[in-house]
Parts: sequence; structure tokens; C-alpha cells
Amino acid sequence: MELRQYLQQSVQKLKACTTLDELRGSFVGVIFPLGLQQFAYTRFSENDISFDKSVHTYAEGWIELYRREGFAQIDPVLALAKRETDPFFWSADQLTENGDFIEFFQQAGKYGLAWGVTTRLKTSARTGTLVTCTAAYSSQPAAGLSVDQLVACCRMLSEAFHQSALVIGSQKGITLRPREKEVLELSALGMSGTEIALIIGVSPIYVAEISRNLIQKFGVRNKLAALWRASELQLIDH
Repeated sequence: MELRQYLQQSVQKLKACTTLDELRGSFVGVIFPLGLQQFAYTRFSENDISFDKSVHTYAEGWIELYRREGFAQIDPVLALAKRETDPFFWSADQLTENGDFIEFFQQAGKYGLAWGVTTRLKTSARTGTLVTCTAAYSSQPAAGLSVDQLVACCRMLSEAFHQSALVIGSQKGITLRPREKEVLELSALGMSGTEIALIIGVSPIYVAEISRNLIQKFGVRNKLAALWRASELQLIDH
């Protein structure tokens, strides 16, 4: 598998989706060549994880069991996701090697959840968003794919999913306030935050706050990616 071409085509496919059902099906299709079969796109808080407004392909039996047994309180993958800002690979074998979480993974394994990659996405300060791509015990990562390559691919695809979901979920699409557009267009000229603040007559702290909000709004990792996404959505003049 030629990874660069695979990622470019997969990201384009995800960003072309216009409904959540289409996005769900497309995401399953693009993670399958990596050796993954299921995924969940969910919101989480300090004490819980919400499947109510999630997009996932998990069996309803697993969702019901997860809620009924209060698995959010012991889920080791969720616990890791709360601590880690970078995407990570996990497996039942790895997380049970000290004798912990055996019952949890015995149940999860029945629903094909034995290993995977979890990506934590940029959202608000109060809640987080995760994309977890999973596979069964009987599955392996695609031949010739290292764990680091698998994690990198999942991060790219998860962020593309998130960005597309944000657009689909917005009734009017993603829009920019005048100040947000000013900051992006000046950034496109290569100006720093301090320089932008001087040009538009505000404090550097205010510009930094606008930049943080733009990162969350577009579902990207940094200011450069926010600029690229704004251009991609034709929200700025360039």
C-alpha cells in the first residue's frame, strides 16, 4: 500500500461527505485497509463518555453493556485518552499484562474490540472528542505497516472525519466572524500574532484567543492547519 496516495485519496473522500451516514460508511471503508474494522467518534468529560450524539459502528449490545456496567469509570483506553494529547496505539494484551482490566477486555473482545488507535481531537475546554478505531483479536495491522505508521494514518483520517463532521453538523456551515477572518488573512501573509495585533489594534492575547477558537472551530491541530482548512472551505480571500 502506497501510504501517501492512500491518505490523500482517503482524506478527500471523507471531506466530500455531505451526511453523517455517508461519513460513517466512508470512514469504515478507509480504515479497513489498515486492518481496522470499527470506530467510535464520541464526546467525553472528566467522569463520563457520551454515545448519545456519537457516530459509531459498535454493536448496540456493547453500548448497552458499557452504560449498564459503568465501564466509563474503569475503561483504560478512556483513561489514557484523558491524559494523552497525542494519538496512541493500545491493545488488550498490553493493558492486561499486569492482571488489570481482564474482565473489561473479556467483554470488549466479544464485540470485536481488542486493539486499536485512539486520537484525541481539539474541542472545547469542558469536553473532549475522541476517535477510536478498533479491531478484533483475529485481525492484524496491514502487512508492512509499523505501529507508528498506523497511528499516523489514524490521526490524519480521524482529523479529516472530525472536520467533515463539524461542517455536516453545522446548520449553516462553518462561518467566520470578521475578526477571525482578519486574523486568518493576515496570517496567510506570514504575519506573527504580535504583528497582527499591532495591525488591527488589539492585544496579542486577544489574537491568541482568536487563534485557539479557530483551531477548535475547524477541528485541526494548529494555526497553520486552521489556515489551510479556511482556504479549503473558501472562507478567506487569498
